[in-house]
This record gives sequence, structure tokens and C-alpha cells, in this order.
Amino acid sequence: MFASGLDSAWGIVSSRSVSFSRVLAFSLVLLTGSRVGACSNSPATGSISSGLSVGADRSCAIAASAIVVDAGVPDTGVPDTGVPDTGVADAGDAGDVDAGAPDAGADGGAAPAALLTSAGPVYCWGGDGTRAKRVQVSINDAVQVSVGVPTCVLRARGSAACWGDNSAGEVGDGTTTSRENASAVSGLSDAVMVATSRFREASAALLAPPAAGFACALRMSGAVSCWGANDFGQLGNGNTTERHTPTLVNGLGPALSLALGARHACALLQGGAVSCWGANDHGQLGNSSRTDSSRPVRVTGIADAIAVSVGQDHSCALLTSGQVTCWGRNDAAQLGIGAVGSGRNTPQSVAGLTGAVLLAAGANHSCAATADSVLCWGADDHDQTGAAGAGPQTRASVARQVGPVSELSAGAGHTCAVTGGSLRRPLCWGDNSAGQLGSGSLAPSTVPRSVRGLP
Repeated sequence: MFASGLDSAWGIVSSRSVSFSRVLAFSLVLLTGSRVGACSNSPATGSISSGLSVGADRSCAIAASAIVVDAGVPDTGVPDTGVPDTGVADAGDAGDVDAGAPDAGADGGAAPAALLTSAGPVYCWGGDGTRAKRVQVSINDAVQVSVGVPTCVLRARGSAACWGDNSAGEVGDGTTTSRENASAVSGLSDAVMVATSRFREASAALLAPPAAGFACALRMSGAVSCWGANDFGQLGNGNTTERHTPTLVNGLGPALSLALGARHACALLQGGAVSCWGANDHGQLGNSSRTDSSRPVRVTGIADAIAVSVGQDHSCALLTSGQVTCWGRNDAAQLGIGAVGSGRNTPQSVAGLTGAVLLAAGANHSCAATADSVLCWGADDHDQTGAAGAGPQTRASVARQVGPVSELSAGAGHTCAVTGGSLRRPLCWGDNSAGQLGSGSLAPSTVPRSVRGLP
């Protein structure tokens, strides 16, 4: 869930004492939209398997077409998930829950056992296309997609491919040649999540183009690698030099998920802390400062986060209590603290919200899902928060009662959710000037619209 952001937010991890690899395996299930104990070899026809991702003016999702069992990524020695392997048993597989000891290596190069994931082709809508259509037809094994600059997909065996603007090397293929077709990210074979920069800001200089993008990947070990633009230190490698291939984020503890904004990034860490890096002019790093950082810094006061999501210049975290806390820019009520005003450089609780299970930050608004509703706050110039254009929403308010939501993602002026059930279909509302609702027209909508053209 997202996370999701992942743009699609993650569901709740019930225990902070869960081992790193067990949470990592669980997060893979969440990223792919699967459910433990409910897997089958034949996903429902027409279902959306995973990876709903909403960018500024377009959206993408993956249509389930296959189940990959044990993707074959080399075992990196992180604690095993505790699920018995189909081959030689690992040292930590004696019981239902591992003691956290490193994998003994008996897998012979196999991935942690029993990681089931839906894989399939990518469908997108928006960017002047009013219905969903298949993109990058050479890819039929995507397990996650991240829409931004660039757009990237995670493939079933741990590689990634990106396309789009590449002026700063953000495609990650070692060049600065922009790509219409997906190009493999160099040297990446053990990724479990990809994230791309969203909501690029235009330069203050008149008629200057938007800032270049960047991308990051979470790897099996819990390390994070990033590539692309680095003028604010958003690659997290200790300098501001752009990189055209993945480079390791320095000083970051084992990460469980990633989220990227226009010029900064945040990671949810094992144990519930959050670290951020990059631009900090609005306090979006959350470390009681407004100084940019080219290395990860801990967000002040967060020790029990279970999801993180990032907007253009603000950041939010979902806590074990079901509350959401946000920091950064607040000129459109992005923080949901009851007022429009200056940004905050430490986390602030979102007013009017309890019981959240999913979280998604858009450019200047954010949303959370509870058991039966989607609540949003922040900018509402296109009804993306469901307030019918009433102006910025300074606290969480019910945007839509759509029943249980399995995925949630927010863009610049629109929001999408995937409803639960066996036939998982996305619904979108808000701005539709580029067809980003996928409704078959360019008419905006204040009510959720089904995306057309999906298989």
C-alpha cells in the first residue's frame, strides 16, 4: 500500500517483534496484492493483482496473469521467513517462527521459500489516454509498478526496468538517453520494491523545465540503492552528484519500504523508525531542521511506524495505533493539523483520523483508508479529497464510503482505490484533464469512477 508507497500503502504489520525477513516476505505479499492462505494458481479473470500507482496525471496497475513461486533471487543471508522450503530445510526452519538467525545457506541460491506473487502485464491510463491500455508489451512478468519520473516496474525475478525522461540518468541504464521502451536497470537483480520520484517541481527561474527525476530500489538485504538526479542529495549517498546507475544509500538501517517525493525520499526501517534524505526546505525530512541532507536522517519521535508515504514536499507515516502523523509543507493543509500555514519540521498528528490501515500521500493532499471508508485532507482544487471543491481540508474527512479497500494511491489532482473482493477493480475520482480517471472521457468526477479498458 502501497504503498505504497510504494504509492499503494501497506497493510498493518501486527507485531513490531517480527523478524526482518518475515516482515519483508509479508511486505512482498502486500506489494503484490496476494493474501496469505488465499493463493491460487488461477487469479480471477479481469482482476488487478497489485501495484496500483498514481502519478501526477496518469495511473498504472498490473493485471494478474501468473503466480511465481520462489522467484529465484539468490539468498542474501537475511533471516528466513520461517516457512519451510520445498527443498533442503534451513537451519531456522525448525519451527513456525524463526529465532532471527541468519539463513544457513542450504537453499542453494533460492529465494526465501514460498514467496507467492502475482505477475503480469502493465496497464496505464491518463496522460491523455482516457481508458486503460497495455504498455511496454515486452513485459509480462511485472509484480509492482511505480509511476513517476521515470516510471519503473519490478519484475518477478528481482530485476527492474524503467522508461521516460533520462536527462539525469533516472532510468538507471548507465546512459542519459530518454527511453520510450523499458530499459533494464543496471546491476539490479535482487530488488523487492521500486519507487520513483513524483510531482516534479518547476524551477523558480522563468520558463525553466521541471527538475529531473530519480528512482530507488529496496533490495533483499534491506539495503536501498538510488539513481538519477541528486542536486538536493536525494540519492542519499553523501554527495550531490547525479548517478546513472544504482548507488547505495549510506548509513541506512535495514529498510522495509520506500517512498519518493519530488526531491526527497523516506524509508520505513525495521523496528518502526523512519529515515529521510534529500531536500528539506519545508521540513519534509522531519528531523527538526530545514537543512537538506545527502545522507539519511531519522524522523523525530517516530518509533512505531508501519507505513510511510511521501507527497511533493510533505511526508506521512501510519502508526501501529492506526493514527497518521505528517510533516513538511502545509500551505494547502497537507499535514491535516486543523489549519493552513507554515510547514512543520517534526511529525504532527492528523486531526479527525483513527483506525487507519492504509496511507497514500498525493502531491498536496493525502488519504487514509479505514475499515469501510477513505478519508482525505489537504488540497481539494480538483475534488481529490472528496470535498466537492470546498477548498483545502484541514483535517481528515470522509471522502468516500467504498467499503474495504485493498490498495490506495494519490496523485496531483486525483485519487484511486482498489476495492476488496475477488474481482479487484480500481476506482478513481477528481481531476480528469488528462484522462487520469480512466473513465473513457475527460470529464472530472466527484464520485468514484470505474477504470475502463482493463482486461
